[in-house]
Amino acid sequence: MSYAGVGAIVRGSEDKLMAITDIRYWTNKSDEITSVLIPYVTRVSMALGIDKELRMPPKAQENGRGEIEGSYLPAVLFPVYAKCQKCGLLHNNPWGKQDKQLTENVLCEVCESQLEQTTWCSVSNKGHLSEVPWHYICHLKSDKECKSDFESNYLKLTTDSNGKRIVRCHRCQSSNYYEKSQLKVINGIQPWIYTKAPKLEDDDIVEILEVNSPGVYLPERVNALVIPPESRISKTSIVDRLFNNSKLCREIESIKIPLRKKAKLKEAAREYRCSVEEIKKSLKAIKDGYPYFDENLTIGDLIEDEYEAFLEEFENVADDEDFVTVHKTKELYALKDENIGSDLKAIIMMIGNHIVATRLERDTSI
Repeated sequence: MSYAGVGAIVRGSEDKLMAITDIRYWTNKSDEITSVLIPYVTRVSMALGIDKELRMPPKAQENGRGEIEGSYLPAVLFPVYAKCQKCGLLHNNPWGKQDKQLTENVLCEVCESQLEQTTWCSVSNKGHLSEVPWHYICHLKSDKECKSDFESNYLKLTTDSNGKRIVRCHRCQSSNYYEKSQLKVINGIQPWIYTKAPKLEDDDIVEILEVNSPGVYLPERVNALVIPPESRISKTSIVDRLFNNSKLCREIESIKIPLRKKAKLKEAAREYRCSVEEIKKSLKAIKDGYPYFDENLTIGDLIEDEYEAFLEEFENVADDEDFVTVHKTKELYALKDENIGSDLKAIIMMIGNHIVATRLERDTSI
């Protein structure tokens, strides 16, 4: 996730190209959300114009037996077309048709040579990502009647006499160039969304690009730091632990029968090793708006506040804080009295503040 996000095309562990699905699919087998909530980022959310929860991607690990434990980041095979390494014939999703795992080889139905995944896709300036409409491109300039057929293998990727890439139809012998072709149609919204793309506007552009082209994935990235007062909230208090257990809070809130609610409150008190009154007090604080941040911010305001946070010295810094700085300006200025050259002294006088950031929590919206 350091270089990719939702909609990015990455190479999976099976050495196949995959498209990372959106957060609606970041769940386990029980359809429960597995991504970890990022707490206390209200100011960041406001500045970015986000009214939803911010969450970390789910993580999984491979155990000693080669099995995956935990919830992983879901992705779908993309592109699903494969090309014969020998004859160039196109096959639509041969892994599905031949009932093969992605780790298994799939063979051409004509010459029985090994197939390889194609590396071309359709992208639009509205953010759509879809399979290349090979039949449509091949017959775009042809006046011959030839119906598309996803079950048959009749299209071939090859080159013309000038070495330019073309797609050719074995049925009617139509052909056309496809590399960097611009179209006015696109088949889908995203590879994991199985609905037709909306009708394109007159100024919309669809281009055929290789999957590793810079124009395929152009996310909007905004970086922001979690700074005081949010970064100074204790991560060990009862109200904090309840705030980050929204499922338990909803369960308690939904109980209408007094005896059942009382029993649930006692159960929560045992789990958190505190009194029932502490649970009630914390639940009320959360209902009243804990952690009480109601500022109206823009990204510009946030950047200014980040700068001011670096300049401010904080006392009694706890181990679980997300923003920790150490001010070294006095130590820097003390070097002027040392036996150093005039050039170094001049450089020191040019520095207003010398601050070391020992811990930063950063959120990135993609």
